[in-house]
Amino acid sequence: MDLRIQNISLPIIWLALVWLGVLGSGLALILWYYLLHEIGPTRNSLVSYVFPLGGVILGVIFLREELTWQLSLGALLIVASIVVANWKQRKWFTTETRETKEMT
Repeated sequence: MDLRIQNISLPIIWLALVWLGVLGSGLALILWYYLLHEIGPTRNSLVSYVFPLGGVILGVIFLREELTWQLSLGALLIVASIVVANWKQRKWFTTETRETKEMT
């Protein structure tokens, strides 16, 4: 197997490195810390569940992969789990909880 680095002086290679390093990783890191500050660590961790879903959608669109019922069910479970985790508590529940805490 030949692993020599060839044509590293091509401008497209440097453009790709800058694109992946600055825009891909750097911007993602800044957005991750922004979300961590704005919505908290628990809801921020839910972002990582969206990546496989995005990969499947892009694979179906661009690579013409077959969308099976298992993939559809998995996508539905991902979306449902994110919705459930972000579901706001009902107002009556939080009011009762506050009253209970004040009594103790």
